Amino acid sequence: MLDWLETTLQDAVIGAFTELAKLAVSPYSRTWLPVLAVSLLAAVWVARRERATGPALPDHLRLGSFETWFGRSAINDYWLILLNGALFGMLLGQLLPEGERMAAWVADSLRHALPGFGAAPAAWAPVLLAATLFLVDDFVRYAVHWLEHRVPALWELHKVHHSAEVLNFMTAERHHPLSILVFRLVMAGAVAMVNGVFLWAFGGSISPTGVLGANVFWLVTTMLASGLRHSPVWLSFGPRVERWLLSPAQHQIHHSTDERHYGKNLGGSLAIWDRMFGTLFVTSRERIALNFGLGDETRELRSVGALYLRPIVKALGSLLPQGLRGARTKRPGDAPGSVG
Repeated sequence: MLDWLETTLQDAVIGAFTELAKLAVSPYSRTWLPVLAVSLLAAVWVARRERATGPALPDHLRLGSFETWFGRSAINDYWLILLNGALFGMLLGQLLPEGERMAAWVADSLRHALPGFGAAPAAWAPVLLAATLFLVDDFVRYAVHWLEHRVPALWELHKVHHSAEVLNFMTAERHHPLSILVFRLVMAGAVAMVNGVFLWAFGGSISPTGVLGANVFWLVTTMLASGLRHSPVWLSFGPRVERWLLSPAQHQIHHSTDERHYGKNLGGSLAIWDRMFGTLFVTSRERIALNFGLGDETRELRSVGALYLRPIVKALGSLLPQGLRGARTKRPGDAPGSVG
């Protein structure tokens, strides 16, 4: 019993600190140090421009304010990152499938269904694989996010992310652990499908074209100040570019408490999915004064315990017949004026 407890606690500590390390050193993290460096340079440029042309901003819209980094909402971000890392280290991480094994199963299944097919890896295959993985990854992010805003049980879990009243770089990781688990399971399946198809089609293992250990397409779009998506820095790409590529300002619109912005800009990097499915909201250089959070409902999710337990209770309640669970509040993604 003591050995099990010691091992479990050790896994929790390792998981928590591994998660912290990945935020800084993984090229697939929006808080990767080179991404943060680019983001900070962009933030300085925006701040200088705003000081010269606009009025003083409230604390929750200033990147350098105490509230942005050390207020109650920000402290909850940090607790969630640590505790989620511990939970995945102890338990939840064991529920995730092995990507290579899944890809091999997909390839074997295709070989049995369509025998005799398979070409030698071509010079262009790594570029095609990188582009395909990037597009599939970006679409899955949009699709899961769309469902989180429209399926009541998933929305109750996703509220943890939207309960942030200030945005800083760490808010990107502010999620309920069950939301993270659902996303990682779906993404693992999608990536395994792509890798399996390429493994079958080219008859051998190929790696996507990368730079610094990351998919080149992901790296380019992430470097375009995507670290500022979860920040109060108003960086707009303008309407023309924002029909194709999502800007930090567009994601701040997504976190807005204004009903006009509910369920808008659900994508990861590309705006094409939002444009295709009618959820795109474009911005301009002129800042929109925003408040972040869930409005009155934010008060229910201001403690770490509430952020973990209340979403589970409410998600289970949302699965009950309508008459038993009573009325619900409107969720972002509902049309203004719609009811539960």
